Amino acid sequence: MPPKRGSTPKGGAPPPVDEPPPPVEPIIESGTFYYESGALYEGEFTMAFDSGSFYIPPPEAVSPDAAAATGKGKDVKGAKKGVVEEEALEPEEPPVRMRHGRGKYVDGAYIYEGEFAFDNFQGQGTFTFGSGSKYEGTWDQGLFKGLGKYTWANGTMYEGAWVNNEMHGDGMYEDINGHRWGGEFQHNTGPGLVNQL
Repeated sequence: MPPKRGSTPKGGAPPPVDEPPPPVEPIIESGTFYYESGALYEGEFTMAFDSGSFYIPPPEAVSPDAAAATGKGKDVKGAKKGVVEEEALEPEEPPVRMRHGRGKYVDGAYIYEGEFAFDNFQGQGTFTFGSGSKYEGTWDQGLFKGLGKYTWANGTMYEGAWVNNEMHGDGMYEDINGHRWGGEFQHNTGPGLVNQL
């Protein structure tokens, strides 16, 4: 008869339960990239695949004593006797260096400073255009998406919701004279906006 739920089987402690392995964390480094176009990136990066998954380097070769102590590793075929290597799968595609984390990207008069994910503007960031216009807010895969503020070079401003680079949702527009209109924007238009001054 099986033991009752929650009871300890005869003979001592319950059998050990294997814990799930911890999630694999990417290796984040900092550095400076110089592009052939003259652009510059300073900030955090990782090695990743174009498919959007992180590259985790294979473990380094270990000595036979370390392999025996940990119970990991295998003899390397064709290598000198006693050389042991931990098992690792070679990636199908070579990893590339991608901006990932916080950083600053400068390409001529265009400047982005903020968060990156897999080489895209992602999260919070500020983009300054060559004209002097500026977007400050949330990004999703390189697009204005979420809440943000766009200030044109002439001083006009929109602050509110964005969807795929368009003013879309609740927001407020202020013209060069300081007059404000608020309400629901739809695909960069504001039918039915209410003057707030």
